[in-house]
Amino acid sequence: MSIFVVAAKRTPFGAFGGSLKKLTSTELGVISTKSALAAANLDPSAIDAIYFGNVIQSSSDAAYLARHVGLKCGAPVASPALTVNRLCGSGFETVIQGAKSIKLGEAKVVVCGGSENMSMAPLQVDGNDARWGVSLGSGLKMRDSLWDGLTDQHAGTPMGITAENLAEKYGISREVRRRSAIESRQRTVCTNSHNLCAPSTSQLASRIATSSQSEASELGAKRRKTACSTWRWPRSKSKPRRGPRPSTPTSIPGPMPRSKRSRRFDRCSKRTES
Repeated sequence: MSIFVVAAKRTPFGAFGGSLKKLTSTELGVISTKSALAAANLDPSAIDAIYFGNVIQSSSDAAYLARHVGLKCGAPVASPALTVNRLCGSGFETVIQGAKSIKLGEAKVVVCGGSENMSMAPLQVDGNDARWGVSLGSGLKMRDSLWDGLTDQHAGTPMGITAENLAEKYGISREVRRRSAIESRQRTVCTNSHNLCAPSTSQLASRIATSSQSEASELGAKRRKTACSTWRWPRSKSKPRRGPRPSTPTSIPGPMPRSKRSRRFDRCSKRTES
């Protein structure tokens, strides 16, 4: 049995805290999957299964990631979905699982992918410290789920060190790694120049530009509203007076207007004292 990859699309790699930070892992997965389906000219109703990799569940719907990607792309409700966590190899693992399901005759068309948003990784509090009350003087300690996720708590080693350990174990020199990196770069340039793998970022780029313009417009409107706002004296029977807005809501710029009776009382008091 032959298995074919008919289309492969991805979103750009965003910087930490960059322009993609507000897009959840599910949204990124939906964008890339829709682009792949369009490139393959494939009807979403033909999808038999969805496999998606995700490591750090950084959004509230991350537990349903594979399922939501399939449904939002138009896959049948009856098609099963599985979210896989094999750390950095999660995306590759979905391809293996998809190929297995095709070989076993469980599916004919499978969507495989991986999605992550590290910028959204939450700062969290242990439920045992917060749900049952906080004792006097202890306080709540926030933990960075991103930092925790990138560190093997059992081995006490950051995940990124694995590459250095493997290079040392198998004798992969720095010169070999450089040649491999240069060759990879040359292949990418050749592929793009011959339009063999056109990028699928137009939809995502348009969405980011629209979002940025909307945020800028809202910020400008708020600033104009703040600059044009004024503070009004308390209304009374006399003609209302206006003044500049105070720096704090509780402060009052200048003395309050006094009634005729109060002014008459002040004059009487001065005469008595003299």
